[in-house]
Amino acid sequence: MGNSKRYYWLKLMKDFFQTARIKKMRKIAGGDTYVIIYLKMMLLSINSEAIIEYEEVENTFADEIALILDEDIENVKVVIAFLIANNLMTQIDEHNYRLNEVEYLIGSETDSAQRVRKHRDEKRALQCNKYEINSNTDIDEELEIELDVDRQIEIENNKEKELKEENNRKEFFDFKNEFIKLHSGKFKFKVPYPNPMSLSFIEGTVLQLKENGYLHNTTIKKDLNKEQAFNVWDYLYANRDYLLTQLSEK
Repeated sequence: MGNSKRYYWLKLMKDFFQTARIKKMRKIAGGDTYVIIYLKMMLLSINSEAIIEYEEVENTFADEIALILDEDIENVKVVIAFLIANNLMTQIDEHNYRLNEVEYLIGSETDSAQRVRKHRDEKRALQCNKYEINSNTDIDEELEIELDVDRQIEIENNKEKELKEENNRKEFFDFKNEFIKLHSGKFKFKVPYPNPMSLSFIEGTVLQLKENGYLHNTTIKKDLNKEQAFNVWDYLYANRDYLLTQLSEK
């Protein structure tokens, strides 16, 4: 299993082209081309957890992306500017950029799961080509085999998903606890606009991290409730690399 390959794919929501930001992009002159470039950037990032690395093959990040995607440099510049302005992409540091929504759209499976799935499909196709009339017993046996294969794939994928979720939870709380320890009483954060829907209730306001670790809305002079605070911490965690880089430069 240590050398097992992993295959990735992008799972677009059915209303992808109806979302406000994609509609906004398409309304720009040349917008359909920009959406295609965005989709190609998504695909470029799926096997690195939504991160695109600037390797300095070209003079700028935009030049390098244009080279990799075989797209016009000016179009790529427009797309990058749009993504950053609309909180669809974050510059983590001088070499890494995160596509903020892609990590929630990535699907994957191991090569072993793919082999099991392929074997099942090939077996089904072979049986269909024989033009044989199977007895009810044979059909029941086939269904049991297919169910066993599906269970095997589901169990393997669930185990990996649970392990990843457990690691993510641990990293989240480690980040939160360490951040409170280092920055309580000193950190202030202005909620960006536009921002994720989970923060729309406080967009443009300034939050302060109090000595006791509570997040305080300085505009209405009130601490956030548990759900609101979790949404803010979730946002800070998703953008932690960029956030910590900015704090280290102060």
